[in-house]
Amino acid sequence: MTSFLDISKSLKDLGIVVSISDGIVGVKGLADVCYGEMITFCGLHKQSVGLVLNLEFGKIGAVVLGSDTEIFPGDYVCRNFVLMNVPTGDYLLWRVVDPLGNPFDFFDVGFKSSIFDGLEEAEHSDAFF
Repeated sequence: MTSFLDISKSLKDLGIVVSISDGIVGVKGLADVCYGEMITFCGLHKQSVGLVLNLEFGKIGAVVLGSDTEIFPGDYVCRNFVLMNVPTGDYLLWRVVDPLGNPFDFFDVGFKSSIFDGLEEAEHSDAFF
């Protein structure tokens, strides 16, 4: 059975979008988020990733890494508990990728589809800094 403390602890890791303009999102909540941490915007149709760049009392500012057309005020925001990182390795040689690590060149040579796909493998190797 979950207690009130467990519920309040998990609610600290949720936020709500209060404003969005030109790829910059204002989020209320997320009490323990840190600068440079990645967050996920949970919209109705699509999830987007953002990067926390502004910390204010009771509100944070984040940059959307991708399209912001599916993010609206009132959408939920979740912490990823991961600082922004960049994948590295031989599979990136001669590749064209976006900031999230998704390929633009459509060659399939065992490429990770995003930086989140290989986190468990990367913790035990030199694939991430």
